[in-house]
Amino acid sequence: MKIVSDDFRESSSRNHLDWSLPVSQLNDMKLLVEAKIKADGLDAKDVKGKISLKSGKLFAFINDATPDDPESVAKFKRAAKEVLNISL
Repeated sequence: MKIVSDDFRESSSRNHLDWSLPVSQLNDMKLLVEAKIKADGLDAKDVKGKISLKSGKLFAFINDATPDDPESVAKFKRAAKEVLNISL
């Protein structure tokens, strides 16, 4: 009894399945901001709160799966520039 057809085996060996999470530009920028906060000894809650309000994205909810739309990326960059004076 065949559970998997030969055709499936051939096609699956040719096609590499990538199960990694998508790379989120917003998450990369979030990690840079967190590094800046730590390096400068800043109040993390204060800085993250200000960036969240200015960017319209709740800082704590940004992760690798956060979709990158150009408007959100631009707002986050602008907020980081205003709050931390850094260019992302």
